[in-house]
Amino acid sequence: MSSPRGLYAYASLDAAGEAEQAARRMEARAELPASAAMFAALVLPLLRPGQVVVEVGCGSGGLARRIVAAHDDLEVWATDKSAGMLAFARRAAADAPARLRFSQWEAGTPWPVELPARADLVVSAVTTPYLDEPALRQLLAVLRQRTCPGGHVLFLEQDLASATVAHPDPNLAERISSEHVRVKRPWQSLGLRRYVREAGFSLLPRQSFLWTDERFSPYLRDLMTRYADDAVLDGLPPAEAARFIAGLEALDAEGECYYGMVYHRVLARVPDEAGA
Repeated sequence: MSSPRGLYAYASLDAAGEAEQAARRMEARAELPASAAMFAALVLPLLRPGQVVVEVGCGSGGLARRIVAAHDDLEVWATDKSAGMLAFARRAAADAPARLRFSQWEAGTPWPVELPARADLVVSAVTTPYLDEPALRQLLAVLRQRTCPGGHVLFLEQDLASATVAHPDPNLAERISSEHVRVKRPWQSLGLRRYVREAGFSLLPRQSFLWTDERFSPYLRDLMTRYADDAVLDGLPPAEAARFIAGLEALDAEGECYYGMVYHRVLARVPDEAGA
């Protein structure tokens, strides 16, 4: 497989023909109560009237729509490298204020000319794991230059080691789920803090949030079904894959379904003109 189990080919969605499917999964996740709660805890406190906000890797646009709705005069630019993702995001934002705009931008390349020259806040949710180290360092250098003095850059990063799925057969769940076998890069999760600091930002204290889904929601069904399908491609008997999904459905019927993962907020500030 070209991607870890359960994941779409996020680094090359258009080439893989998976942009629409991936966007639908992202949108289903964005609609869950835990996503609204995480936004309120980790993003909303940073939003101020009159800000220019840029999102790097907007996906289906769910986060950008929440941001633009927070204040009446926020200017929000949502960017993504995938043309298919952007097409979905634009459709989903049909009723959003005109202050929300979209632009195609691949993280790690120069700042697009159509974006404002500077941003007060840059937000990125689970984009950096799909960058190689040179692209990450280039992205941080661009953000350091293009974020206003005194402005902030906010990364929401998954802690893969914290991922938990309840299942009647935990050994089967361990065999099928992918978090424990994903290649973990040094800049993932809280490891990103070192790279941000080396890029010249001032780091602020970390803050974490436990994101949970306690129903076998459309999001979770899509994720776990893809886990199971990919495991079959790796040699798991199809009957075991079916048993995995049936176990999740049984827990949901009992009100005991659970999937959770910790997100860390890596927050940094651009020093002001005085260097503070």
